[in-house]
Order: sequence, then structure tokens, then C-alpha cells
Amino acid sequence: MLIKVEALSQDEVAQRGVETWPLRHHDVARIPITYSETTVCYVVDGQARIETEDGNVEVETGDLVTLPAGLECTWLIRIPVATREEPRPDGNERTVPV
Repeated sequence: MLIKVEALSQDEVAQRGVETWPLRHHDVARIPITYSETTVCYVVDGQARIETEDGNVEVETGDLVTLPAGLECTWLIRIPVATREEPRPDGNERTVPV
């Protein structure tokens, strides 16, 4: 499954309304996750590697990450990470930790 990573400019962050998305903080850790729905998050600060059976993806401050539904992966957080997660269309927060 393809993880999409885009580096956003500050103008793009503002246009998408990223600053209004829920903020989450994570310390250095390995976090296994299965995404039941497509999830978009913005890396506000920090650095991590997303490990999948198809390979690894590096993410860092300023990256917008799209994680497809059905993805099984492990977030290897090397430097504490702060992320903002795009709200679901129904307005409820997702239960996934990243």
C-alpha cells in the first residue's frame, strides 16, 4: 500500500486549515497501527519512520502524510513527534494514535 508524503509550504498549511486539526504528541516509541480508513496527518514537529511490509517511509516536520485504509504499519518515532490529524467528514476524531 502506498503512503503519500508531501512537503507543504506555510501557505498550503493555512489553505488546508491544518492549524485547526486535533494535535497529538508522541514520545520516542514503536507504535503498531492498522488504519481502518484513509487518514491524513501533518507532522508539526519531530521525525519518524513508518515501517510497512512494502518498505519504509521517512517523515519529518512539515510533511503531510496520507495513510491508506487497510495499511498495517509501525511508526518508529525517533524524535518526539507532534502531529495534526485531519478530522473525519462526520467531525469525530479518529481513534488511531498518530
